[in-house]
Amino acid sequence: MAAKTDSGSRPAPRALAAAITAGLRDEVRIRPRVAFDVLGMAVFAAAISAFLVGLVEAGASEPWRRALGLALLGLSGVLLVLFVLVERRASEPVIPLRLFRNPIVRAAAITGLLSGMAMFGAITYVPLYLQAVVGSTATQAGSRRTSATAPTAANSHQNQAWG
Repeated sequence: MAAKTDSGSRPAPRALAAAITAGLRDEVRIRPRVAFDVLGMAVFAAAISAFLVGLVEAGASEPWRRALGLALLGLSGVLLVLFVLVERRASEPVIPLRLFRNPIVRAAAITGLLSGMAMFGAITYVPLYLQAVVGSTATQAGSRRTSATAPTAANSHQNQAWG
């Protein structure tokens, strides 16, 4: 226990705070100007939005909606190419394309994409399969999905603690 002065305050923390404040007083703070790549963000958001809406519309049963979906998927491809061109010229790109020169980064990006597709596909379609084909109730299908995804959630928390 720290020794107290007559007034009942603790001198050590106050002296330490005063020393830190005095040492930081002459510190020069240099804040670099950050240029946000607003055009890159807008093009990327438009490309991903067109892609997602295009997937929904392309899966529709009406032929006109299917044509709209395919058009949106094409627009998404054009916007993604435009995004790459914008990112090449940006001073502060959203996604620095030079990262993908590293084969480890490329492999990690591809692996993450494929595992994410598999995970979201399973999370979405396994409960539907269990209800429509196996004959489970919604509660049973949900509990089976929870038992499959709970270890993933626990592991992500553990990885966050290590990182």
